[in-house]
Amino acid sequence: MSHRKKITLLIFVALILLGLGYIFRYAHEVGICPNNNYACVDFWVFTLAHPLVISIKYILVILFALLFFPENVWKSWVKFAIVAISIGIGLIYLSPIYCEVDYGPCFDKKNVTHMLSQLFIAITVILIFIKMIKPHIDQRRDRSIV
Repeated sequence: MSHRKKITLLIFVALILLGLGYIFRYAHEVGICPNNNYACVDFWVFTLAHPLVISIKYILVILFALLFFPENVWKSWVKFAIVAISIGIGLIYLSPIYCEVDYGPCFDKKNVTHMLSQLFIAITVILIFIKMIKPHIDQRRDRSIV
């Protein structure tokens, strides 16, 4: 299967997860959580829905962009993404649902997800840039040696 077909499949899966995230975001209205059950809402909305919706939006942008790059960029990105997403899930899981800090930085699930997603985008852009520019640098180096 070509890398573009794999990316298209991942985009489809990400859209399904995004839809589930929006359903979980409104757990009370949809009927997942009974009335006034804040523990249920905390779990579905703040533990699952917010991190899922935030991170999937960023991943969708990256996947759409990767459709236009060669397969070597895709392979490098997949290796990076597996490690980064695994670490990100762990950090999001370990972060508290609510921030109880009166001043200073707040590292609750929502903020941690935003920070990790933005870091993920930045590293992805750097990785793509390096993978795209490296052949040109190598070609120039080979010309200067000869």
